Amino acid sequence: MNIACRELAPQAPTPMTLPPPLPSHTLDRTPPKQAVILAAGVGSRLGTSALEKPKCLLPLSHKTLLEIQIETYLSIGVEEVCVVVGYRKELIEPVVKRYPNTITIENPIYANSNSLYSLWLTREWIRGAFACSNADVVAHPDIFRRILETPMTALGMDTGTGFHDEHMKIEVFNNRVRSISKSLPKRRTNGENVGILSIAQNDVVKFMNTIDEIVVHGGENLWVPAVLHQMVSKELLKVHAEDITGLPWIEIDFGTDLLEARRQIWPLIAPKTQPAQAFKTPTATPQFVSQRAS
Repeated sequence: MNIACRELAPQAPTPMTLPPPLPSHTLDRTPPKQAVILAAGVGSRLGTSALEKPKCLLPLSHKTLLEIQIETYLSIGVEEVCVVVGYRKELIEPVVKRYPNTITIENPIYANSNSLYSLWLTREWIRGAFACSNADVVAHPDIFRRILETPMTALGMDTGTGFHDEHMKIEVFNNRVRSISKSLPKRRTNGENVGILSIAQNDVVKFMNTIDEIVVHGGENLWVPAVLHQMVSKELLKVHAEDITGLPWIEIDFGTDLLEARRQIWPLIAPKTQPAQAFKTPTATPQFVSQRAS
């Protein structure tokens, strides 16, 4: 199923309904059953040869980046996957349709927006705890599993990298994210963001409401980490940094990254991956739905 979303004019945000706070011993720590894969971008940094197809459809071997990520989610217990598409969406949609319980949502302004806007477009699909990842990330299944099974909002962090300009750097204290930004100075950098995020059930409403407010006030060109940085800086959200150092992963931005993924990273991951053979029926009753008309 494809859902096309038109560009919205700025307007006052319509917040999700906020449930009453729950005592800590009753918090829902069930791993996310929904996952959002952000795949709307062009991938221009890979060079002109890659522009014939979306970055997420580049093959590592007999599988594309997108197929690997969808199958990874489904194999670790995620029941529904939403892929946000934009550039060459007509090539991505047939791939997504081959998998059960998957949909695409179109970002019609992909050329003039970034990942925060793409995630915002999924606000009526999200019903509770969910995972979110960039489609150009190739990672060991245990990285996905550890992040999603963390009993609070969490992201993955590699302490062995994060010191180049293009890296999304993380500052942590007691395993909690204090800052996340590409411009973070080296002296405050503890590692690099892997590009996989898990939002816990009890954080979904305030997280999506914050995104809603940012986007309708002109923040469609921001990245998802920008809202994390804003919320942790204001102590509105606690984010666990799951240290996955030592497990293979790579984010594919440049042609050299693609070569490394094919020659070094994928051979380490491939033996641990498998297509999901059985799928559970997704939860039917929406719990968190924005009231904004799309």
